[in-house]
Amino acid sequence: MPRFIPLSTQRHLGDGWLKKRGYEYAAERPVAELVAEEVARALPTLPLAFMPEGEQWALVAVLSLDSRHNLFVHPDGRWMGGYVPAAFRGYPFALLHDPQGDRRVLGFDADSGLWVEGAEGEHRFFDDAGKLAPQVERTLTFLRQYDDQRRTTRHAVTALAETGLIVPWRFSVNDDAGEPHRVDGLYRLDEAALRGLSGEILSDLAQSGALAIAYAQLYAQHRLPGLTRLAELQTQIAERSQAGESVDVARLFDGDDEELAFDFGD
Repeated sequence: MPRFIPLSTQRHLGDGWLKKRGYEYAAERPVAELVAEEVARALPTLPLAFMPEGEQWALVAVLSLDSRHNLFVHPDGRWMGGYVPAAFRGYPFALLHDPQGDRRVLGFDADSGLWVEGAEGEHRFFDDAGKLAPQVERTLTFLRQYDDQRRTTRHAVTALAETGLIVPWRFSVNDDAGEPHRVDGLYRLDEAALRGLSGEILSDLAQSGALAIAYAQLYAQHRLPGLTRLAELQTQIAERSQAGESVDVARLFDGDDEELAFDFGD
């Protein structure tokens, strides 16, 4: 589990970090929360679902057929599926919320193995004057944007739930032995209920952005077979690794969405 601590000039002025080289930290994350601005990029490869988050509801990308493994992470840490969710791209940084107020502060995973005491140059958290280094400032801006958009997206998804449009998503997939395995804990759009809504309610959902999210989840359900293919690929990778061979995942997937930005235009 990550251990995020708030960064401060008093304690960390001369410290910095090493750039992460892969997504090992996400290897056991079966879902990733998405914001509405990501949906167009996520749809080509990622199944989408809904999940409860306290008293609200969230939109998530489904990354696994169980609760333990992220099928999109190669054993060597590479991402194997095109779009990388923004929830993973800020790491090892995170935005921490002050439980006593609305203040948000920048944190860093102290257990990431990427912390450097006495860092120099571009890898420092702060410059000598105590200002955030440019790369850290860009990361903070990215995390703030993601956090703001996450709140907006949760509000929209919660509106779908309050309208009675979210129902349990029950389905089964075959495991490595070919036996059916039931997947629980995910929720989907109730298409029949959506068709029965009045024009006024549909208009309200459209204006809030909730209707677009509803259709996105509906369309993305058809991406589930891709998870089965990824599970098979992971098995092949493990078998070939034991035999001293390799699998060229770059030829199966392309795209590098490592950039810290929410400008998804062409």
